[in-house]
Amino acid sequence: MRPATLKRIGGGGLLVLAAAGAAWSAVDSAADEGANPVAAGLTSDPIRGVDGSTPFNDAIDRILRCRTAGREDCVGVVYVWSPSMPLSREGIVEIGRATEQLRIDLAVVEASEIEARAEALFPSDGAPTPERRLKSPEDALTSEMIAAGATVHQPSILVHRSGSLVGSAILGYKTADAYRAMVEERLRGDTAAPMRPTGSLPVVNDSVEWTKDYSVSGRPGAYFRSVAGRQALAYEAGGTVYLLNLRDGETSVAPGFVDFVPTPDGRLFVTPGANRRGLEFYDADEVFEAAAGGRGRRIDPIYVDRQLRDQYPSVGILETEALGAGRRTVYRVLTSWFDRIVFRDYEVQGDETGGETIVRPLTDRVAACPRVSIPILGPSGRELAGRDESSATTKIYSLSERGECQEVSDLGVQTGKVAWSPDGGQVAFAVPRGAVRDGSGTLWVGRDADLAGIYLYERDSGRVDLVDGSNDAQRLAFPDFVSPDSLVFLLSPESRRSAFRLVCCVSP
Repeated sequence: MRPATLKRIGGGGLLVLAAAGAAWSAVDSAADEGANPVAAGLTSDPIRGVDGSTPFNDAIDRILRCRTAGREDCVGVVYVWSPSMPLSREGIVEIGRATEQLRIDLAVVEASEIEARAEALFPSDGAPTPERRLKSPEDALTSEMIAAGATVHQPSILVHRSGSLVGSAILGYKTADAYRAMVEERLRGDTAAPMRPTGSLPVVNDSVEWTKDYSVSGRPGAYFRSVAGRQALAYEAGGTVYLLNLRDGETSVAPGFVDFVPTPDGRLFVTPGANRRGLEFYDADEVFEAAAGGRGRRIDPIYVDRQLRDQYPSVGILETEALGAGRRTVYRVLTSWFDRIVFRDYEVQGDETGGETIVRPLTDRVAACPRVSIPILGPSGRELAGRDESSATTKIYSLSERGECQEVSDLGVQTGKVAWSPDGGQVAFAVPRGAVRDGSGTLWVGRDADLAGIYLYERDSGRVDLVDGSNDAQRLAFPDFVSPDSLVFLLSPESRRSAFRLVCCVSP
């Protein structure tokens, strides 16, 4: 196993495609005509049996009162959600049911409140003094929450007892039963991950030669993907999926409502179906043709797998070969299933001259990798990267046909969802401000010692490099590769309008 070392990026010739845009201040109150019914459902208030959203200061006060009382039975959960992650809003219902069954306290907090508190404590204009970092119990607890992973991904769940956090954050959307089981494990001490210290990073001042902006309407969600061979991005905003043409900057509407994920070859899209009816497959040629004609929301999937009903799909290619006038490809599709991963293999045959595309499952569902959250399958379909809930760090695993996961490398830090380079040789990921600590357990942020940003993990060398200028990335950011030497990520907003930004070129 190769350890990861951290440093600032030093290579030249890297193109960085960045997206600037605000997270929505709230999910739209009404869906547009013809909008997806599930997206419309997400716009209604899902907090049933919960006394609405909790101000962050109130959540902090609840925990500190438990600490003062010193009672072992003073137990609760802080659920952190974000409007830019639609499933985190839907998950409020699930965590509400779980905590009601457990008879413990629940505070539902919007991530922006924690981020605002972090910015006040640790301003980005310079490294803070120790007195400013921990000037009160409230500030100290805020720091602990961020270091536990509260802002790495939404939803995130923090379990507390007797006024102290129990292990690291639990990440990802899950069912009530899964949430209940994982909270119970935390409280028993079975999986309470230690929040281990991580070394700080040296800073190198690099330069950017030029940028190009692509203005778009709406507020892109945090998770979007590049479409191979299309010079396009697929992103979600307000429960609608859009395609952005990087050649002319035009956008068009596509089917689906969340996580519209292309295959590594750009041939298909997979996405969770409405009302959890199953995983939908769309032919990419048909999607782009319909989108160009203004019919993107009105096309049907070419196949629906009703056995794969969960979220967070990712795709790898196991094999591909020419077959007469067409091509046969075997894809592996992975989703995050309750407290573990599930995947299934599919054979796809199609005539490249425009004939019918046929999707056929080759295997049953295979469950894999217990205790791994927010997984992303590698391009080969035989590796995945995700958060090990036992260590609270992101790891790369090899994946066997039987679902056995063998650790290959440990990045040593907690990250959000990763992105794989086309050849699988690099992994890109984001570290939000305050999520990584130095050897003394202190949060390092600011101009002189800023761990926040987008990083590249070079697997051959085991090195992790900070992409220049990426400390301006949105706090909840999931990068993607546009090509072997270009990345896409979301920048912190400066206005209510959004824009994708092409940045070239990073040089030492």
